[in-house]
Amino acid sequence: MGEAEDVLTICTSLGYAKVICAADTTVKELIGMAMRTVSLMSSSQLYGLQTPRDDHNLNSFRHILCRNLTWAEIKKLYHPTELTLAICLYPTKFEEAARNDRSTLFYLHQQAKEIYHAHFKDITDVAMAFEIGCLDIRSFASTSDPCTKDLLDVLDKGRGLNSFFPPCVLQAYKSKALRRAVQHYLVKVQHYSEEDCALDMLNRYLILLKFDRDVVRCSFGAGHGFPVELVIGPRFQVSIMLENAAEPRTVAYFASIKKVMVSRTVSSDGVRYQVRLAIEQSSDPNAPLEIMTFSFQSQEAADTVVHLLEGYCGEAIGATVHDNGCDMGTVSEPRSHRGSRENFLPNGCPYRLKETNNSEIQKLEISRDSVLLEQVLGEGQFGDVYKGIYRKDVSYTFDCFRTAMRNGDHMG
Repeated sequence: MGEAEDVLTICTSLGYAKVICAADTTVKELIGMAMRTVSLMSSSQLYGLQTPRDDHNLNSFRHILCRNLTWAEIKKLYHPTELTLAICLYPTKFEEAARNDRSTLFYLHQQAKEIYHAHFKDITDVAMAFEIGCLDIRSFASTSDPCTKDLLDVLDKGRGLNSFFPPCVLQAYKSKALRRAVQHYLVKVQHYSEEDCALDMLNRYLILLKFDRDVVRCSFGAGHGFPVELVIGPRFQVSIMLENAAEPRTVAYFASIKKVMVSRTVSSDGVRYQVRLAIEQSSDPNAPLEIMTFSFQSQEAADTVVHLLEGYCGEAIGATVHDNGCDMGTVSEPRSHRGSRENFLPNGCPYRLKETNNSEIQKLEISRDSVLLEQVLGEGQFGDVYKGIYRKDVSYTFDCFRTAMRNGDHMG
């Protein structure tokens, strides 16, 4: 790290962290310094720094800063007054996360709780909101067998019982009825530990808020594509939300993504960033990979997606052992991890693009000359579906191709 230059405030769920930055301090190093300040000592690969976000809109874009950026670059690009430390890669099962890393579980709980309270007025599920409020009250008790009446008396003298419940609950219960209902529920959970309360609340937050996903607007498909919302998260994997659709449609699983390739194009419409996923469709190692293309109008959106995919697909998760045993933010990546990252991101990321002649992409694409279309099988979601023959060397395999192949384009 170079000579000290600025003092940056990083907002965390455990308080504010003041960190000293030099011009060449990276986001990865800032994450490590902020975590040490608030005594978070493990699982640094799950955390990220993000610019302020509108928590009142869960579908708003969450801009996660590229870990490769330096403080000098961040100042030039965004002029931030403060940044937020947040969990960016969500665990699939909270119970497993609790066993592996208790501090991260409570950090995630507090992060979800803040989102929940930002949406207090919008909550309409009375039963779910009532249970969350009761569990929150139970977590305030310091003993394993609290006297519910004494606990409620203490709360009444402090922040008040009503502050634990959104308007929908307060409208459904009269004051005395709410107090009796809370006392009855607290008896059922009197043996809950703080961890039990956090887990139960997290699972209810998940049902109400679906907070375990990132939503980014982009275009799907080769060329200009068509507008979709890209949804990324442990339950949704890689999904797209079409206009007027009720639920996201899964288009790829993290385990099947072998490479993520990034390119920057300039056209009459301006600069666009293409993110291409090379997806394994078969257990046959000789089978061609399918290329799926997403286009973004901003560098921030493309970079956020690339690093979310890197993390969820296991490249970043593999550093857990090293993070747990090393001084976070100051140790170089192990050589094996650097090598696997280079294989997964052969073109780098949008903020650290490697100049290439697209050879990596060309190696994975199916040439139009290798495909012979035979007959229409029917109509698919994105156009007509054809039966065709793919020829590689002397071997033949049958496959289905979209209408776009007729235009002489590569698959995308």
